[in-house]
Amino acid sequence: MESADSTGADGTSTDTTDFVGLLDQKGSVKLLDVFLNKKTIPVTAADLAEMSGMDVSTVYRRVEDLCEAGLVEESEDSNPTLYRLNVDHPAATGLTEAHGHLYAHLDEIQSASEQFDPESELFHEGSPFVELFRYPTNVQMLAALLRNPEAELSAAELARAADVDRATVGDNVDVLVEVGLAEKLDPEYATGTRYTLNKEHPAAEGFQRAAEALARGKN
Repeated sequence: MESADSTGADGTSTDTTDFVGLLDQKGSVKLLDVFLNKKTIPVTAADLAEMSGMDVSTVYRRVEDLCEAGLVEESEDSNPTLYRLNVDHPAATGLTEAHGHLYAHLDEIQSASEQFDPESELFHEGSPFVELFRYPTNVQMLAALLRNPEAELSAAELARAADVDRATVGDNVDVLVEVGLAEKLDPEYATGTRYTLNKEHPAAEGFQRAAEALARGKN
């Protein structure tokens, strides 16, 4: 298993511990999706429950985590309490950019997932952001690529870097490739397919900024 703070070929290092912790919980991802869509528009816990498809008690637990991370602000002088995205938080800026660019890849995400329905009337079921992180392993693989932005990793190397099973990479990495966050390479000098971060992809740039901001925030 590679550490969460890993050094890439360019000598840089991004601690992705908080990035993974934030996005490997489906509830937090669903709530973030609402906040990233609403931006400065405040919402109540009841609003969040309706739009995320979660029960209110779970909403309160997950939104508290987002508030502690600084990504969400709450207004205590209102009844009921209102919540909104902290648009001044640098991680929120990166996530907002990534979130917006994912909507340009609805067809790709749908082709890589049998469960995604962009035409769904349910708010959370039509979101490419929620679908991308349907499985925590997707977060772990993206984090591994963010930690090693210059590396060309075999499926086995990516599995070790992400601390997931080798079979999981084969089952789930295609969604990252379809969206364009990862590139699938077949270099002449190597045996087998390699995967690398597509650093030019605007969503990848946004996720990288978010991971770096979250790492800075705990130091």
